[in-house]
Amino acid sequence: MAPALSLCAQEAPDEEQQWASSPLLLRPAFTLLHDTPLTHQVVGGSWCPCMDLLALVTEDGQLSVQRLDAQRLWSTQLDLHTLTSLCWQPEGKVLAAAGSDGRVTLYDVERCRVLSHWLPGPKGRPGGAAPVVSLSWVQALPLQPKSAQQQMFAMRHHRLLSWPGMALASATAQQGLDRRGSPAPGDWPPAPEALNCLVASTSRGEVAVAAFGSFQFLYLPTAAAHDPSALPAPAEPAVSEGGAGSEARGLTWQLGLGAGALTCRVHWLGGLHQRHADLHLLAVLAGELQQTLAVASAAVAKAGRQWQSAQAELVKQLGVLASCLLDHQEGLQGLQGPEGEQVSEEEAVAAELACTLASGVASPGLAAFLSGRLTEAGLRRLAKMLDGSLQAVHALLQEQ
Repeated sequence: MAPALSLCAQEAPDEEQQWASSPLLLRPAFTLLHDTPLTHQVVGGSWCPCMDLLALVTEDGQLSVQRLDAQRLWSTQLDLHTLTSLCWQPEGKVLAAAGSDGRVTLYDVERCRVLSHWLPGPKGRPGGAAPVVSLSWVQALPLQPKSAQQQMFAMRHHRLLSWPGMALASATAQQGLDRRGSPAPGDWPPAPEALNCLVASTSRGEVAVAAFGSFQFLYLPTAAAHDPSALPAPAEPAVSEGGAGSEARGLTWQLGLGAGALTCRVHWLGGLHQRHADLHLLAVLAGELQQTLAVASAAVAKAGRQWQSAQAELVKQLGVLASCLLDHQEGLQGLQGPEGEQVSEEEAVAAELACTLASGVASPGLAAFLSGRLTEAGLRRLAKMLDGSLQAVHALLQEQ
């Protein structure tokens, strides 16, 4: 049977027929809208919580987002071994996909690109990362009304580093907003209205929480996470909690199930609510720092490629200059150093350029090279630069 995607709509319940005793009087609970044939089986799917969008993952590793009418918006190849969980951000702008390698990948739904990768749990742990079996994205209430959001981070009046090709933002940029209320180019983006957290649980029983899906601030390990032999032995149901008059910080139930045991742990997270504003600020600033470092890394890589290209072009032009000098000066190839050693082609070209700077007279070979490579405007600009260099060289010679 060929794989297909079937979309159905739920029928409104009818009170007169809802409790009918005869199966013949019952109407179907769903109505088929349409079927879409697929080339591969679906291994995972998730509905967007705020839009009519459906994220699907097929067995060939393709992640796609489509509408209710089966119109595909985009698709991409997952860089995961095996998909284990799929979850949407509450605002519907980010999609999180977890794999059996223990890594969580965040996708920008609007631009179809990878935002970041997150490996839940501590780094360098023994045994490697455990597969992520469940993802859940929760959002807290806004700290204050939307009208007061631009005053939330008053200390961020300007940024120290601007984006490449953009002017440095002024300190009076009205909190990074222009007249239309959108972020000014090269300035800080508007802060998120509320803190949202991505919760990931692994097959070892570990639980990790990351603010905005990228900044991990909570990790709850288990005994089996580091030592599988430390699993609790079968025991009677027991509860361990805080002392008398104090709030429970941890609740543990151990139920004996024959050869094994089932452990349920409940953690008190009241401290997160008390530090809600601090976590929100720290996550936003950490995200800005991460984004700035990513831009700086990309700029350094681009500068390195440009430098290598410029070096290759310089070597090429020096080779052309050496050919011109050889054509006009037959003795250039047999030049010798002060001790009679053979002078290389690069050293001969450097000596010719040094003589030109010292004497102010271009040799026939150098003149042919310049006239063939530079236009009239380029020659004028070069002459002006040479005049300045000659004056500096003569001043240095007079001092010596």
